[in-house]
Amino acid sequence: SPTFDPTQLASSNQVHHPVTKDVIGGIAIGALFGIGIGAFFGFGNGYSVSKGK
Repeated sequence: SPTFDPTQLASSNQVHHPVTKDVIGGIAIGALFGIGIGAFFGFGNGYSVSKGK
């Protein structure tokens, strides 16, 4: 591919490179969603507790 891809240099000789790329992308997206949901509920609960007292 013409675009620069760091993962392509490391695994250019692997047949299952696209699958590996999808797995890495899925883990990254999952981590971002996990952090976002955790922060959302964390701030929401903290706000409710502080407002209730």
